[in-house]
Amino acid sequence: MVLIRPMIRANQDRNYNIHVFVFFIFLVANIGGSLTPLGDPPLFVGFLKGVDFLWTLGTMLAPMLFVSGILLALFYLIDRLAWNRESSGVKAKSAATRQIRVEGLHNVLYLFAVALTVLASGIWHRDATFPLGLGIELPLNGLVRDVILVALALLSWRTTKRAIRREMFWLTNSGAKSSLALKL
Repeated sequence: MVLIRPMIRANQDRNYNIHVFVFFIFLVANIGGSLTPLGDPPLFVGFLKGVDFLWTLGTMLAPMLFVSGILLALFYLIDRLAWNRESSGVKAKSAATRQIRVEGLHNVLYLFAVALTVLASGIWHRDATFPLGLGIELPLNGLVRDVILVALALLSWRTTKRAIRREMFWLTNSGAKSSLALKL
């Protein structure tokens, strides 16, 4: 999710760029998610039900590398063909130096904290529950996880410059093109 905007901006001037996004989805969303339960809901549910965290890594590493190698080779061939079809104007524009900025870099720490919180909530199996009323009880590890995640979201909101949030909102809702920037 963090890399899709820079990917879009890096390829916005190309006329033949659809394959870039298709392969990006295949490699990042489909294949990349096969190694750990973090970010992959079915694997995460298995983890919460007692499947070892590293089971998928040990089981799927070799097939993932094999399929990724095939997809990367196919991507290279298709991208070369697509690049050769591009006009000289697009190629010249691509050769120009672009500015890359990273703003809100401290939010990477919050992303790591989110991943660790989710992982810890799956490891911490307590039978303790918190009664919500009407016969509904919430597992304590789920409640603690949710409180920490909300706190991290609020911390991110408070510590990220308002101008960055405003610009991201504007870019998201206007579809405007700007310099290549990764904003967290």
